Amino acid sequence: VCLILFCVFRFLSGSGGDRVVITVDGETYGTYSLAEDQEIPVKQDGRVTNVVCISGGKVHMEEADCPDHLCIRQGEISSEYASIVCLPNRVVVRLTGCPAEEDFRI
Repeated sequence: VCLILFCVFRFLSGSGGDRVVITVDGETYGTYSLAEDQEIPVKQDGRVTNVVCISGGKVHMEEADCPDHLCIRQGEISSEYASIVCLPNRVVVRLTGCPAEEDFRI
């Protein structure tokens, strides 16, 4: 039974993505490689509202100026179906396995 539950969980958790997509208010803010460790400051109205950290193939919200900091408490994500949401700042961080559109430009 444990083996079956483990297999189901692994299947439903999805594969790891290779790109981090950050959107602000539904618009793409940027697409970044999960393989490159970096900190991305998310700026809105001339000020940094969130800082997204990519480290060791995982992503987490390092800083946020929202009142509840629920996005920081969501922890790290590494699955293609996981996301981090900062609702007050309208920032969504998700992983995708699809290459960015700019990779297809000739």
